[in-house]
Amino acid sequence: MTRRIVPLVLALLGVLAIVAGILAGTVLRESDTVSVMAPAGSETAVIAGPGVISQVNDEVKITAKADGAPVFLALAPMSDIEAFVEGSAYRKIEGLLDWENLKVTPVAATDAEVTLPNPAGADLFLDKRSGEGEVSWAVTDPDHQLGFIAMSDGEKPAPALTLTWSKDSKAPAMWPLIISGIVLLALAAIAALWARSANRPRSVASGKGNTEVIYVPALSAEEAEGLTRREIRDREREREREALAEARRSGLRNVSVVTSHEIPVIDEPLLEQDIERLTGSGMAAGSMIVPAAPTAEQIRAEGADDAFDEANKWAPKNAASISPADDLWPETDTSEAESDAESKGMPVVAEDDALWPETSEEDWRDQWDFPAPKKGDDA
Repeated sequence: MTRRIVPLVLALLGVLAIVAGILAGTVLRESDTVSVMAPAGSETAVIAGPGVISQVNDEVKITAKADGAPVFLALAPMSDIEAFVEGSAYRKIEGLLDWENLKVTPVAATDAEVTLPNPAGADLFLDKRSGEGEVSWAVTDPDHQLGFIAMSDGEKPAPALTLTWSKDSKAPAMWPLIISGIVLLALAAIAALWARSANRPRSVASGKGNTEVIYVPALSAEEAEGLTRREIRDREREREREALAEARRSGLRNVSVVTSHEIPVIDEPLLEQDIERLTGSGMAAGSMIVPAAPTAEQIRAEGADDAFDEANKWAPKNAASISPADDLWPETDTSEAESDAESKGMPVVAEDDALWPETSEEDWRDQWDFPAPKKGDDA
């Protein structure tokens, strides 16, 4: 059971690792852009110090929106920007709180009478963009030395800002998970081959151990009723497989299962007493089942009706039946047969005649045309 579970568990873990690696590199991978927003307020200006707008990447896309109002964006040295907004109320972007929010600090006005002029007419800015309602600007500040300012016309509130950076998003867990999954699948394949080889029946031809034979009873007449021979054999095979599986679970390895009506072939030589025992019970080595017909001596000795019935059972179909009253070996008169043979010119052998008369060596050599032995040869 363990050999079957281990490959399945390894294969499942391998598939899960590969799927997790693919998800880590696609669906679960972090976005390759960072976008944060600074909403509009009541202040007329929004500024940012050097390095703030390029905190994530040297290039940032700034989008400013003001409904129906002018939009002005500019870059300048931070000292010039602070001098431009000095005394008025403004907001200052100090950096990122997280990947979704900016840290914005409001600065109150120190002089209520100070108002900011329209920045479009100022000449202190190094680079600037302006428009109506919405302005987008891709700013590059590799040296992180310039400040940033966003305004409307000096009288209306500053626009809402959205800063978007591109970033190098990595999925460090993707390839380790995929490689681990491939390794687990390879181990599952090796474990499956090992389990398959371990479940194969071992050969006993090498002499290591003996094969234990388990006999399964054949189907009874009630169980086989209404079944064809093929169906009967299929059920017997199923019983054999169940018995073999049960034997394997119990720890047996060299085991063979046969149905009880199948007689195993005798491969080993039989001793003389085994042959005598098997022959007397109707079994002989090599031919398996041999009917043990009674001899004439047994019939005469027993003189029982059942013995003659046994003999009649093995007699040919058209042979006459015998009984204890019959003389199995009656004496016959041969005089009539001898007279008939003499009348036909046939030789008649008397009872006292020698059928095989003794002859000398020279006579039989002459009769069969054998040469005489040479001197020195064995006769």
